[in-house]
Amino acid sequence: MDNLVTRLIDQLDTLIPFIGISRQDVFTLIQEKETLWFPDSAKNLPDTYAVYRKQINHSSFVLGYSYFEAFLSDLAESIYVARPKMLPKNKKITFDEIVKAGTYEEAIKTIVGKELHDLFYKNMRDIITYFTDKLQLDWSFDVVEKFAEASCLRNCIIHNLGCADARLAMFPEYVLGEPFELTSSNVHSFGILARREARNLWEQATTKHLGDV
Repeated sequence: MDNLVTRLIDQLDTLIPFIGISRQDVFTLIQEKETLWFPDSAKNLPDTYAVYRKQINHSSFVLGYSYFEAFLSDLAESIYVARPKMLPKNKKITFDEIVKAGTYEEAIKTIVGKELHDLFYKNMRDIITYFTDKLQLDWSFDVVEKFAEASCLRNCIIHNLGCADARLAMFPEYVLGEPFELTSSNVHSFGILARREARNLWEQATTKHLGDV
């Protein structure tokens, strides 16, 4: 499968050794060698193992989520470029954009870009609904809430200092305004989920839209 799924799997695999350095013994070694290894930035290193572990795991999770989101965006783009008649009929493009595009193919890509830019500002439930309704790709029945939670976690790590906002607090594991910590197991579980669902979506896309183009 040398395709978008292969790329995603390769990207997620690069996170495995990164997560591995979240161990206590690695942190201890860094503390012992920080003056030698990080002479200009030692003062910015975490003071405690708990902070260090959280930084590694949260960074890994955010990067893994970004890889999966890029897969979704590129998959949708591939489908629309192959099947431009599936694009919304009311999506507007200006004369200036047409001139800059130069060719029909580039004009289609411009329209696709505008459509997907709007889509990925929405929440994950809306994105999943879009893939189902507009792109005719059905998600596995047990993943919608898991990806919705992952989206909320990502947003809180990026925008809310790792504390639960109102959307994340709707899930029973989190308390509004309280910090949360993802473990390496949480990160690995998301990676497994992303791999599985990417394969599911890609197989459907190939069968329905991409197989004969």
